[in-house]
Amino acid sequence: MSRLVTYRNLLSHEYQQITREQVFELTRKAGTIKKFAVLVQEKTGERS
Repeated sequence: MSRLVTYRNLLSHEYQQITREQVFELTRKAGTIKKFAVLVQEKTGERS
């Protein structure tokens, strides 16, 4: 999870420092991130 926070900060505040490899790693994890978000929504009863 801390890795995702790092990427979020890079994308939001320091986007000029993110590498191509980091972008590819993040896109490979997009499915896992979505599954996690859906699980949190189900557990909290929230829907977007």
